[in-house]
Amino acid sequence: MQKIKCTKCRNNETEILRRGKFAEDVLFCPSCDDICNKLQ
Repeated sequence: MQKIKCTKCRNNETEILRRGKFAEDVLFCPSCDDICNKLQ
């Protein structure tokens, strides 16, 4: 799983998640404990 920086809190542990078969990738940040934003 690729880890990138959260756009909200700058945490480096943010993971790119695939949601479902045809869904777009989203970012999940453990620091925010939320789906931060969708990848553009």
